[in-house]
Amino acid sequence: MSHVFRFFAEGNGVPGGRLELLREEDAHVRVLRLSEGDPVEVVDAAGRLWSATLAAGGGALLDVVLQERELLPDITLYAGLGASQAWDALVDGAVQTGVARIVPVVASPRAADKAAKRLERSARVARAAAKQAKRLCLPTIAPPVALADLAKVGAEAPRVVLATGSPVTLASWAVTVPLPGGRPISILVGASDGLPDDLVEQLVAAGWTRCGLGPTVLRSELAAAVAVAILAQSTHDHRVQR
Repeated sequence: MSHVFRFFAEGNGVPGGRLELLREEDAHVRVLRLSEGDPVEVVDAAGRLWSATLAAGGGALLDVVLQERELLPDITLYAGLGASQAWDALVDGAVQTGVARIVPVVASPRAADKAAKRLERSARVARAAAKQAKRLCLPTIAPPVALADLAKVGAEAPRVVLATGSPVTLASWAVTVPLPGGRPISILVGASDGLPDDLVEQLVAAGWTRCGLGPTVLRSELAAAVAVAILAQSTHDHRVQR
């Protein structure tokens, strides 16, 4: 069976209708040298996956819905802004494993400006990762948040801060907390130099749960991907057990 490429489209689809692809996706079609009538998969703005064929002049003609929605938790990853290559790897890994949005965490206005300048590139990395992983949504790269404001964000949802040496692992914590698809969850991963101990203590006092990932120390980009994967798998396990 030949590979069928997946593209993201504007608007919501109907059987037999036509959807325009996102501008960047049209460019990808040209790079792949696909043409009118070629079979593709299309994800519409509502997150529905369609079988389709490329239309003359651009866009795609829709056939039938293959999948209605993505069954993943609503995971927000707060991540310390690192060097460009490491940040790209963090975005790529987190999106492939199931994150819904990524919020850069910065320590200064200068770092916030750096995050804003990387927004377009980060969105491209996220889009490529979503297609690689056969995702049904394009995760959001949100505006940066200051370290000092972390204690106040996401209080309506379970919040986890990853810190080495924690007596509770994220995997064991996730087993005890029902995580049905769609429930918001926030997780914080530090940059390459980790998080200051006093900041971790402040976050715990503000309602965050401190967890680790195991006995070894991981780079931030790998820790982010592992953490998101654990939460996504826990959601799947809860769903299967019901």
